[in-house]
Amino acid sequence: MQIYKGSERIYLELTEREAKEAGLDYSSFGRGNKPTERFLSAVIELLRNKELLDRKSGKLDIEVAETDNGLSVSISSSIRVGTEVMIFSDPTDISQAASILGKYGKPYTELWKFSGGYAIIAESPRIDRQPQKKIQAAKIREYGSFLTDSLSEII
Repeated sequence: MQIYKGSERIYLELTEREAKEAGLDYSSFGRGNKPTERFLSAVIELLRNKELLDRKSGKLDIEVAETDNGLSVSISSSIRVGTEVMIFSDPTDISQAASILGKYGKPYTELWKFSGGYAIIAESPRIDRQPQKKIQAAKIREYGSFLTDSLSEII
């Protein structure tokens, strides 16, 4: 399962095989379907552990679509997250930047390469919302090269 963080939604892409193993299919996906409820409970807990969803988030908006490769599920909540962007030129500064982000708990992080430098984009409900940081992150995502969203694995 692939997880992508958009500006307002979280997207999950399941292959046909993954969906089948989880007992999911487009025609029966919904409230009251036991495999759907088990899958969503596990995914929501995973997203909360990664701080992509706030534990206090109440109502979630969940949409599902059938794709050529399986299922696409998108999730959003009314809780908004803040964005922090850290830019540096030396890749050895990644661990120092990551430790600074520790003050936000365990934010969702992405590492990007752009214009001869590197950027860490962090998103969490614990980060203050600053529109200019969100715009900066959008530009990096548009023009940069995505490296990883598993920053802890490379430090």
